[in-house]
Amino acid sequence: MELSKGRSPDPSDWSPPKDAYETQSAWVGDTVNFTWTGNYGVWRIPDGNCPDSYDASKDGYYRVSDAKQDSYATYKFKEPGTYWFASPVTGQCKAGMLVKYEVKPYKYEPKYYEVVWQWPSDFNPPRESYKDRQAWVGDTVNYTWTGNHGLWGIPWTGKCPESYDSSKDGYKEYSAPKNGGWASVHWDEAGDYWYACPVKGHCEAGMRQKWTVKDYYKYKKYDIDWKPNYDNGAGYKDREAYVGDWVEFKWPESAQYGVWRIPEGKCPDKWDEYADGYEVVYPLSYGGDAKYRFDKPGTYWFASPGGTNCKDKQLIKWTVKDWFEEQAVRKACKLSTSCTAPRPPQPRHTFFATCRDWYEEQGYYAEYSD
Repeated sequence: MELSKGRSPDPSDWSPPKDAYETQSAWVGDTVNFTWTGNYGVWRIPDGNCPDSYDASKDGYYRVSDAKQDSYATYKFKEPGTYWFASPVTGQCKAGMLVKYEVKPYKYEPKYYEVVWQWPSDFNPPRESYKDRQAWVGDTVNYTWTGNHGLWGIPWTGKCPESYDSSKDGYKEYSAPKNGGWASVHWDEAGDYWYACPVKGHCEAGMRQKWTVKDYYKYKKYDIDWKPNYDNGAGYKDREAYVGDWVEFKWPESAQYGVWRIPEGKCPDKWDEYADGYEVVYPLSYGGDAKYRFDKPGTYWFASPGGTNCKDKQLIKWTVKDWFEEQAVRKACKLSTSCTAPRPPQPRHTFFATCRDWYEEQGYYAEYSD
């Protein structure tokens, strides 16, 4: 098995292992590739218990590939959660062909920051105090120093503490004063954080700093009352969402509809699930609850097959954006027009951190505020 985005879980093939497969990690949008030599297959099953039978009509069961000789199968993760896969051939699951994947909702590579913790007279260039900074949940900052310094987390009340006491709310010791040293701070929650040197007079002289730590975009679910001639015949308005959001189409058992993704805003003459741009989200049926998670930016069109449903405006367009990239554009636009940087040719999700690094190296710390 291996993931299509460059990360290769161990082991790399799908076969009865000498030892049990270790739990693997992935992100929404990743694809796991199962390859094998021999007569094996792949099913998604509801938990880590090997089933007596494999039945796609039961909850939690999904046929990725029936047993085949010397073949392969792929599975793309569209939602976060825990996924179990097993080979359906008799005895193979219990022989160890069972693997667990923990899928996280959005890929973000943690950022590491370095702060040189100095006495104000050593600031280069001179400044009154350390400028406010911004980070994301999961990031880490490392403070390093020469001379007699330390690092505490403090509750900022507009003035430096008279004493440092870890038994009080908001106080945390990361490093006691010592001649040369370092301290590391990792953020697991969003919020405003203040840090100061506890040596007498140092905080007042400027050895203090505020970090604003932001959480990631919280995914949203959109409910669609799925039917022809919606809104008294006006049809569905165009909608917007972000990568990671999902839409849920619902209709009653008295109505026969379905949900297909189609390549454009034109009702097809022929509904062909094997043609480019077509995907069966939910087949034509009486009553339905179809979920679809957006895993990348772009334009998505959905329509219902059957009769004149699509032509009767059972058709909707979604424009999906990348939230991280949008934040990068907003940040860049807020900077002074006198400092510009070309957008680096980086993969999706990395532009924000790269652009931020460039601006910070130029000294524009204070301009990062929403």
